[in-house]
Amino acid sequence: MTHRFRRMPGGAAARVIAAAVVLVAGAGWALTVILSPAAGVSVSDDFTLVTAVEGDVGAHLTLNVAAQWNLQAVGTNEAAGVVTSVDLGPGQLVDEGARLYSVNQRPVVVAEGDVPAYRAIGPGDSGADVAQLQRMLARLGFYGGDAGAAGDSGGAGGAGDSGGARGAADSGDGGDADGHVGASTVAAISAWQRSLGEDAGAEGASASAEGANATVAFGDVIFVPRLPARLALKPDVVTRGATLAGGEPVLQWLGESPVFTLPVSTDQSALVSTGTRVLIDDGSGDTWQAVTAGRAESTSGTVVVALVPAPTDATPPSDAAAPAQPPGSANGAQAGPICAADCDAVPVVGQTLFVSRVVTVETAHGTVVPSAALRSTADQTVIVIDAGGSEHAVRVTTASQGLAVVSGIDPGLVVRVAIDAGQGDAASVVTGPAATTPAIAP
Repeated sequence: MTHRFRRMPGGAAARVIAAAVVLVAGAGWALTVILSPAAGVSVSDDFTLVTAVEGDVGAHLTLNVAAQWNLQAVGTNEAAGVVTSVDLGPGQLVDEGARLYSVNQRPVVVAEGDVPAYRAIGPGDSGADVAQLQRMLARLGFYGGDAGAAGDSGGAGGAGDSGGARGAADSGDGGDADGHVGASTVAAISAWQRSLGEDAGAEGASASAEGANATVAFGDVIFVPRLPARLALKPDVVTRGATLAGGEPVLQWLGESPVFTLPVSTDQSALVSTGTRVLIDDGSGDTWQAVTAGRAESTSGTVVVALVPAPTDATPPSDAAAPAQPPGSANGAQAGPICAADCDAVPVVGQTLFVSRVVTVETAHGTVVPSAALRSTADQTVIVIDAGGSEHAVRVTTASQGLAVVSGIDPGLVVRVAIDAGQGDAASVVTGPAATTPAIAP
């Protein structure tokens, strides 16, 4: 059955559902049989007989994982008027020149730059903001940089400058930006504005008129520290028909990926060590893989365990949670987002819960016997005793919930299971963590 994710109401603490599962493929017995032998099974005063089988033993907790984008404000609107279109989808991955919205049918686009827009940019202007604009124009194919001896520093030359729109000298990376609006930049701005008009239909009249003097109006471009990036408009501010006055924070950066956490109780926390695998159902039939890292206790008493992407090698995760990095920062040594290429499945606003399996005991395959069949000798050798009383040395691979996978014997061997393993000179051997009440799945 596929579990669909559901939205957490009002930021309330996640409601967790815990269970442990032990699988015994093809087993002819289960824990209930061990505790209460079926009719016809040989039973003495000290033991019952059980046949070892081939199967799998493992355990997991079924819990809710919480995912939430760490929204950070990165852009302010400076255009005044009525919002005539909203072009950016929530959490959309965008690059240089992408249209965000339109005000009075004039497009507002995004570009990369550390200096926020603070003025109109036109012929003769110089500065870091001009260089940012030139880099955007170059990456869009409109600006080729200093193509002649005089270059852009020669002033507000005409469109005849050989470094004009979509010139062959385009570097593609904006490396030739000189920070001065000269002839090449004037031509590039005009061509770019005409392209916006061609794409936008009726909006072209506004862009073409401005292109006559090649001025980028204050509010035409919002600079953000890094692109490409996942961005979202504030839905309570930028809506079709809304009136903007300028100065409104409107653009948010979502981060490289949502932040994933695992809320657990104190008892459950004892079962979840650092590096525990977590398999997250994305709600559409696919599985995201993560591992546990740092943890902190919330004000409600719940322990919040941080999750990081499952490593691509055997390197264990850091015991400290990895915070979201702002635009322009490195993302560390993580293998990539937990949600991989499907992070759109996490809504932009609020916290979303996904059903997950927290693997407390990794599943192992082999010969399965009840843990009560395991005994230790005086020299600490682990053994099982067959129906005839002969001892067989075994090695325990894993154990959980009264079952153990062992090597050293083959499936089909009939072994003794002590009725009361706590009595006599041979104590049963139980390994692996304690867990909640098991469910046996044949």
